[in-house]
Amino acid sequence: MALAIEPKNVEILLKKFHALLQLEKYQKAIQELDNILNIDNQNEFCILQKGTKQTKQLGFCLKLNKEYQMAIRWFDKALQFDSKNLKVIDEKGQCLLKLNEFDEAIKCIDLALSINPKHVPSLAIKGDCLLSKNLYENALSILELALQINPYDVCTLSIKGTVQTIYREMLIIDEQVLRGYLVL
Repeated sequence: MALAIEPKNVEILLKKFHALLQLEKYQKAIQELDNILNIDNQNEFCILQKGTKQTKQLGFCLKLNKEYQMAIRWFDKALQFDSKNLKVIDEKGQCLLKLNEFDEAIKCIDLALSINPKHVPSLAIKGDCLLSKNLYENALSILELALQINPYDVCTLSIKGTVQTIYREMLIIDEQVLRGYLVL
């Protein structure tokens, strides 16, 4: 009703954007943020509102829609407002991981770990990156460190289980090759 009366009211549009996020209607939320920016991209209030919070949320929406390149751009914008936001850095690292840009993902996560070396989500993501690079021993080492900090972190436990399974399989294959049972 309010939008029918004032279709270009930025505050109302921002509330609609938040409501769409809560309803998990990410594509519509992205469109709504675009509408806001088209109406008033010079308004100081709008610029502040779109700061870390909105750009971070838009990045999350894009990530959930598997639009990783675009999400990275929005996470970079959010980091301009708050360069030490661990959640945003981690989300960017996860997008880079999904794009198979493992070295860039590790650099990104190392930035988060330079801010907080005991940040378990960052350690888990780094372990996942190392797993993706087939650096199983390094991945296990990082994941063990994360589990020393929080032994019940489900994400870390899951990644560690995957690393251990693959690593065991690799050791069995290596042993079979050495014994001559398997020719690669």
